[in-house]
Amino acid sequence: MTISSGRDILCFTNDGKTYRKTSGDKDSDEKLIGVFPNLIKSKVATYPNGSCIVQGTNGIATFDKEGILTNIQKTPTNIYLGVLAFDDQETLILSNQGIQTWQGDSLTSLPGIPFGDTDFFTSLIKLTPNRFVASYRQIELWDISRTPTGWKVDSKIPMPGETNTAILRNDTLFAGTSAGLLTIVNDSIVATFNPEPLGNLWVNAIHEDDRGRLWLGTEQGLVCYFPSSGNYQYYGEADGLPDSWFIRANVIDRDSAFIMATKTGLVTVNTSLADDTLSDNKIYLSDIWINGIRDETHSLYDPQPLDLDYQHNSVSFLPGMIELGPSELSGFKHRLVGLQEDYTYGKSGEVVRYPSIPPGNYTFEFVGVDKNGRSTLPFTLQVRISPPFYQTWWFWLLCGAGVFSGFYYFNRRAVRRETERQQAIQKEQARQAAETLARHQAVVSEQRRIMMELHDDLGGTLGSLFYKLDGYLLDQESGLEINPDFEQLKNTSGEAMKKLREVMKSNVAKELPLPVFARKLVDMARASAQSARLEWTLERDDAFPEIELSSQQVHNALLIFKEALQNIRKHAKATSFSLRLHLDPDNTFLISLTDDGIGMPSAAAAERHDGTGNGLHNMRRRAADLQGTLSITSPPAGGTVLQLHFPLT
Repeated sequence: MTISSGRDILCFTNDGKTYRKTSGDKDSDEKLIGVFPNLIKSKVATYPNGSCIVQGTNGIATFDKEGILTNIQKTPTNIYLGVLAFDDQETLILSNQGIQTWQGDSLTSLPGIPFGDTDFFTSLIKLTPNRFVASYRQIELWDISRTPTGWKVDSKIPMPGETNTAILRNDTLFAGTSAGLLTIVNDSIVATFNPEPLGNLWVNAIHEDDRGRLWLGTEQGLVCYFPSSGNYQYYGEADGLPDSWFIRANVIDRDSAFIMATKTGLVTVNTSLADDTLSDNKIYLSDIWINGIRDETHSLYDPQPLDLDYQHNSVSFLPGMIELGPSELSGFKHRLVGLQEDYTYGKSGEVVRYPSIPPGNYTFEFVGVDKNGRSTLPFTLQVRISPPFYQTWWFWLLCGAGVFSGFYYFNRRAVRRETERQQAIQKEQARQAAETLARHQAVVSEQRRIMMELHDDLGGTLGSLFYKLDGYLLDQESGLEINPDFEQLKNTSGEAMKKLREVMKSNVAKELPLPVFARKLVDMARASAQSARLEWTLERDDAFPEIELSSQQVHNALLIFKEALQNIRKHAKATSFSLRLHLDPDNTFLISLTDDGIGMPSAAAAERHDGTGNGLHNMRRRAADLQGTLSITSPPAGGTVLQLHFPLT
C-alpha cells in the first residue's frame, strides 16, 4: 500500500485499487474510487499543487487533488520501484531499466546518471526540491543533485544494506535501511541505531516530529528514537497497532500526529504520548564482586568510587531497578567509559563482568530499559585501577633521572678524555709548527745572507764592469777606436744587474693577505700589457676573504706569474691575453693566463721562454713548493692556457 496527501487521503493498494478517506474525519469510511489493473504494486509521488502521479507494473497515471483520474498511460511491463515528483512538474521514474524521466507520454533515460545493463537501483528518496538519494544495488547510497545543466552524482556512500527511506535534517542525513537507522554526516556513517533487544531493525518509513524525535516504521513495529540521548520507545500490537509490520509508503503529517501504513492498514500516531525516560524509577547495584569476592563495603544505592590495585582488577556488577517489575523490565544497557564507546545490552538479572581491567580511570555506566525501549537516567560509578609501580609516573621519573645521571657522567668523562686528547694534539702541532718556523726562519736568514753576499760581491763586480764599459763607450764617442763587442757586454751586464735586484726583492717577500696579493697580480698584468702594448681582460671573484699567504707562497707564486707574463711578451706573438683569479670553496686559489698567440706545438717549444730549458722546470718546481699543480696547454684553436692551482691553508 502507498498513500498520497492532497485535501483528502488517497490510498493505492498493491492490487490496483484506489480509496479516498476524508482528511480530519477519523470516523469516515474509506471510499473505493476505482480499480486500475495497470497500477498494480503502485508507487505514488505528490506534486506541490496536491495532484499526484502513480506508477504501476505496466502503467503510469495522474490524479488531481480531488482524487480524479486525469491521465493514464500504458507502459512496457517492468519492475517499477519508485517515483519522484518535483516542484517544476519534473517526474523521475525508477525501474529495472534505470532512472528515467516521465515526459507525460514516454520515458527517457536520465542524462548524467551512469547506468549499466545489469545494474539497478532499489529505491528513490526525495530530500529537497533539488536533491534526492538512490539505493544502488544495496551496497551504496548515491547522493544526486540538480544543477543548471541537469542532474549529477555528488557522492557514493558505502552502505551495509538496502536503503528504504531517508530524511535530511540540516546537514545530517538519517537513512532507514535493512540494517537499522544510520546517521550520515559529510558522506560518512557516524552512528547506527539498531538495538539488540528489538532484533535487526528493517526501517521502511521515517517521520520527524516537532520535538526532533524520529518515528521509525519498521518490520518489527513502531519505534520512537531520541537522537539527543540515544534512547528509544517501542510500540507493537500490544500497544494497539493493527499490525507491527510497517511498509514503504509516504508519511502524512497531521499537526501533533502522523499517518503511516502497515501491511493491514493505516495507523494514526499521537506524538505527544512518547517519553524517552523512566524518571520515577530508581536504579541501583544489587551486588559488586571484586576478583570473585562479594564486596560488602560499598553502599548499593550511592556507592563510593572503587579504588583498586592492578592485582584486583576483575569486577562484576548486578544492576537492579525499583518500581519496575521483571515483567516490565526488558533489561539494561551498560558500558565502561574509558574502555567502551558503545553500550552493551544485557537481560534483567544478568551479571555484568569486566575481567582484567587495565590500569586507568573509568566510569561504569548502566541504564535500565523497559519493554517499550524507554530508558532510565544513567547510573554511574567511578572505577580506578592503580598501575604496578613500574608503570607509575614516579618510577619512570626515577628511571629517567638515573639514565640522565649516567649519561651525564659518561658524557663528562668522554668530554674530559677528548679534551685531553685535543690538548695533546695541539701541543704536538705547536711543537711541530715551532720547529717548522725555526727551520723556515733559518732558511730565510741563510737566503738573505747569500743575497747580501751576491749583492756585495757579484753586484759590485757587475757594477764595476758596467761602468767601465760605459766609460769605454764614452771614449768611443770622443773618437777613440773601441772594440764593437763592448756595447753588447755593457747591455748584458746591465741586464744581469737588473735580474739580481729582482731576485733580491723576491727573496725578501713579505706575508700578504689574499686581497692584497690579488691586487698585486692585477697590477703586474696591467704593467706587462702596457709595456708590450697588448690588450687584456680580467675575470675575478667579487671579493676575497682575508686569508694570509706566507712569504714563501707569495715568493713562488709571483715568480711563476712573472715568468708566464714574460713568455707572453717575448715568445707567444700574442695580441691579447686574459687573467682569471678565483678561490674554490676548499680554499684552493686559481691563477689562469690565456693568450691568443702561436701556442706550444711541441715539448721543445714549451721551453722556448729562455732557451735553456730551465724556465718551465723552475715554474713546476715552484708550483710543487706551493703544494699545487701547474698545467700549460695549447688548445687546437691556438694560443696557450696556463693554470696554477695551490692551496692557501
